[in-house]
Amino acid sequence: MLKQQAEQYKQLLEKGETIAVIEQFYDDNIHQLENDEKAINGKQRLLELERQSLQQITDLIFRIPVMVVDEEQQIVMGEMMVTFNHKTEGLRYLKEAFLQQWENGKIIRQQFYYRGIRGATGPGGKPS
Repeated sequence: MLKQQAEQYKQLLEKGETIAVIEQFYDDNIHQLENDEKAINGKQRLLELERQSLQQITDLIFRIPVMVVDEEQQIVMGEMMVTFNHKTEGLRYLKEAFLQQWENGKIIRQQFYYRGIRGATGPGGKPS
């Protein structure tokens, strides 16, 4: 069951549907960490932050080339690559690892590990 849910999560995210991913797959009381920054708690707070971020970017592209699902422990982990065009900073790229704890079909805890967002160029200056 978790494998199918994780695959649906991946497909929706790779379509760039970040708001729909949060609404559909995040628990109301999700606990999210990015590196060692202060935790973000709650789906409504994450939706608010995501909407703010989306106002600053265009050409959002997600790829999840690696995803491992542990049905027994209800854990999903993998590698995600995000390319986007920031309205003031230009083309940017982020490669990160993620670890998710699922419960009852929802992500209850999520952590991202990455070094930083950096500039990126692709053919014709577009995201690759």
